[in-house]
Formats: sequence, C-alpha cells, structure tokens
Amino acid sequence: MNELSPAVRLEGSTLWTLSADGGRKVYGETVRRSRGSIWRRWDPFRSKLAAGIIRSGEDPGLLLPACGSTVAYLGAGHGTTVSHLHDHLCGADNEHGGRLISVDISPRCLRD
Repeated sequence: MNELSPAVRLEGSTLWTLSADGGRKVYGETVRRSRGSIWRRWDPFRSKLAAGIIRSGEDPGLLLPACGSTVAYLGAGHGTTVSHLHDHLCGADNEHGGRLISVDISPRCLRD
C-alpha cells in the first residue's frame, strides 16, 4: 500500500479515497471498511485524473494537489472525479480546510 495523502491510497493498481461523506456512494463505486473508516474505490475508467495517478510511475502523488488547497476543476461532468477530490482536499466536515470549485458547461450534466 502506498499512502499518497491522508485520504488517498494506492494499492497495486487500485486507488482509494477516504470517504468524507460517511460512505455514501456517489456513482455506485465499491466501498470498503478498514479500521472504522470507509474507503471509496476511485475508478480510473471514469476519471482521467485517477488513471493518470495510477499510470504516473515513480511518484503518483505528484498529480494530487496539496490537502487543504483551493482547486478550480473545469469539466466536472457528473462529479465522479470531483467527489474523490473533495475527499482528498476537504475531508469530513472540511477538516483539511480545502476548497473545490467545479464547473461544467454541458447542459446534460447540469440537468442530471
């Protein structure tokens, strides 16, 4: 297991984020419990950022912004990547003090 941040783990080729929302599934992802915490599987087939982190080689954490930072995420789509970034940047009850601003211009995404 490779801990990329307090809320992101890479286990082999599987990426997990510590759920900031008590284990509520956002898009039907796999969840698991570990020592009283709930971890959500970050699907690289639904998130280009997750795929990049997994494929980045020597230091996958380089693609993650620092915990607690402010991030503008453009092209948020249906919120798959945004939900995992929130786990990392903000944490439960915004314990990390992060901010995530996400936008998308797609009428279909906004409608859904």
